Amino acid sequence: MDAGGVHVLRGGRNGLPGAGSQWFTRATAGVPGDPAQDHQFGFAVRLRDFDRDGDADLLISGQYGSGNVLLRAGAGCITPRAASEVKIRPSSRSRQ
Repeated sequence: MDAGGVHVLRGGRNGLPGAGSQWFTRATAGVPGDPAQDHQFGFAVRLRDFDRDGDADLLISGQYGSGNVLLRAGAGCITPRAASEVKIRPSSRSRQ
């Protein structure tokens, strides 16, 4: 089974210590959707301030139409507390 997942590591001046790392799957409490075989949740990720609050949010996509999930940043970390499934329009760059 390859339902997938995303491991978020906090980097710093001394590299990636692993402290405060986070692991998200469709089975994580608060993340919408169910883990399913071969959905490959985490096939593509993007870290960006989608809501323009100054903190980078995490967009996680699966493969084969398994949906996109947006995890908001909060209190210095990514949190599934207000996670939501979102529809994404392909950018003009991806069609070139």
